[in-house]
Amino acid sequence: MKLNSANFALAASLTTAIVWVACSFLVVMLPQATMIASGDMIHMDIQNMMWSLTLSGFIKGLILWSLSVGLSAWIFCGNI
Repeated sequence: MKLNSANFALAASLTTAIVWVACSFLVVMLPQATMIASGDMIHMDIQNMMWSLTLSGFIKGLILWSLSVGLSAWIFCGNI
């Protein structure tokens, strides 16, 4: 069974965008809890740090992460 590379890349990009929006929402609504969880994920104590989430940072991250994941998914399907 062969994957449709364009559909796979689009699905990966959209999934990344949805996760980015959800994570950003959690950072805005629960900054301390997300900082603790992030520190646990990288095995560090980063609780004394602060988030810096701006609208431009949110938009840039949304675009760049979604495009890079979509491109990676497309390459994974063997199109380059």
